[in-house]
Amino acid sequence: MKHLVLYTIQGCPYCANARNLLNSNKIDYEERDITPDAFNMRDKLAKMSGGERTVPQVYIHGKYMGQDDELQKLIESKRIYELLTL
Repeated sequence: MKHLVLYTIQGCPYCANARNLLNSNKIDYEERDITPDAFNMRDKLAKMSGGERTVPQVYIHGKYMGQDDELQKLIESKRIYELLTL
């Protein structure tokens, strides 16, 4: 299993942005597309994230890190590389 998991839904521009950020920075990740069961998965994501139901959602080592804005900040600060090596 990869250290970074990205939950997405098809057609989501924010999800596309998160994928582009990860790909352009050559960060390995596992994408989990919740489109087929989005209704039930949003409830599960809310429990996992502490209330957030929207996508994308970024998890590193199983810990909720935020969405595409937070991902961008982690990449810009280079902190993401530290988190991934823990």
